[in-house]
Amino acid sequence: MIELKNYLRTSFNKVLLFDTDLVADFLKGDKRCISFFETYVFSGLLTPTISSFTAAELFLGARDKREEQNLDLWLSSVFEVMDADYGVMKEAGILKRKNRMVIGDAVIAATAMKERVPLLTLNPDKYRKLNIKIFNPYV
Repeated sequence: MIELKNYLRTSFNKVLLFDTDLVADFLKGDKRCISFFETYVFSGLLTPTISSFTAAELFLGARDKREEQNLDLWLSSVFEVMDADYGVMKEAGILKRKNRMVIGDAVIAATAMKERVPLLTLNPDKYRKLNIKIFNPYV
């Protein structure tokens, strides 16, 4: 957390790409995650973004139309969504092949690389070999 605080204090660009795990924990009501969102996201201390792949993963968990509508409203009001275009998908395929990553993690990493933004994740070890700045929100 100290590393993230220092980054936010010294960086002009406060945009961070949120990994799916962090958004899912918020939606599940994780108290530590809710506190993080209240302190950093809802206060405006950082600009939260997600990959369009994260949106797909989250919609996969919606159980009915009402949950889909609520999720759509919430995501669009909290996050900027970064599209996984051809360039991102090409890089994701290469990352998956070279690093033996799960495709979702590769797409999220490729999005962070293309957009040149740090990745906020609960599982930084999945991304350590890559050339992106990574933060764990609780460390």
